Amino acid sequence: MPQYGTLDVATRRSSLPTVGTLARESWHSEETEVLNFVYEIDDRDALSLIPRALHPTIPLYGNLMLIRHAASPVGPFALAELRIICRAGMHQGGFTIGGFCDSDAATAYLRDHYGWPLRRGEVSIQRKHFAVLGRVARGDRSVFEGWLEKAESISPGDLLYPVSLHLAQLDGKARLVQAEPQYGPERAERGIARVQRFDAAAFGDARIDLTNALPATWIRGAFEMRPVRWVMDPDQPAVVGATRVLEKAAFAGGLPS
Repeated sequence: MPQYGTLDVATRRSSLPTVGTLARESWHSEETEVLNFVYEIDDRDALSLIPRALHPTIPLYGNLMLIRHAASPVGPFALAELRIICRAGMHQGGFTIGGFCDSDAATAYLRDHYGWPLRRGEVSIQRKHFAVLGRVARGDRSVFEGWLEKAESISPGDLLYPVSLHLAQLDGKARLVQAEPQYGPERAERGIARVQRFDAAAFGDARIDLTNALPATWIRGAFEMRPVRWVMDPDQPAVVGATRVLEKAAFAGGLPS
C-alpha cells in the first residue's frame, strides 16, 4: 500500500502565506544561478513532514536550493528554500518547508502569487576557484553555510529540478500551490557537498536532520517561471484533490516543455 503524509494542515492554517492572485503569466531571467544541496533526511518523522496529498520517497531525502535571479517582475533577487522531495500521485515535486529571500518586493510577490513560504534574509552564492560557496543569514546570524567542492563539468541536460509545492491559503482554504520553475542551463557542475552550518528550525522545522550527503550541483543559464497550472487539496490524494487552474497556459516560450 502507498504511504501518505500525515501533516495536520489545520494546525498550520494561521501561519500559512495567503495567495491573493495566482500567477497567470510567465517571467524570465536570462541569467539565473542555482546552488543545490541534496541530502537524505532522518525518516523518523517522515510522514508528519508532508500533507496527506503527498507520498514520501524511500529513502526520504530533501534539498536546499540557493537561487539567484538577475531579473524578475520585481527586479533581481536571491532566495533559499528547504524542500522535502515527494510525489503527488506519480509526479515528483518538492514540498517547501520554508526559506528566505533577500528582497522585500520579491518576498511579497512570490508569496502573493505562488504561496512561497519565505521570510526576509540574506542569500549569497560565491564562485571561487576552489569551491562554490553558499550562505543564508537571518539578520546577523548564519542559518546555512555550505559549499560544493571538487566540481566536475556535466551535461546541463543531465539535471532535472522538480516543481515546488507550497502550502498556502487560497480563497479561504488551505491549498497546495504548484510552482513550475523551468531551467535552461548553459553550464552545469557536480561535486561534493559540504555543509558547515544548518539551522533546521530557522527554515521551518527543527525535526529535519540532514544525514547522508548526495552530490551537490551548480548551474548558470536561462530561467522561466511558468504560470500556476495546478492547485491541490492538501488533505486528499492528488489524484482526486488536484484542480487544473489553466486549461492552456500561455507560456512566453524559450525553454523546453
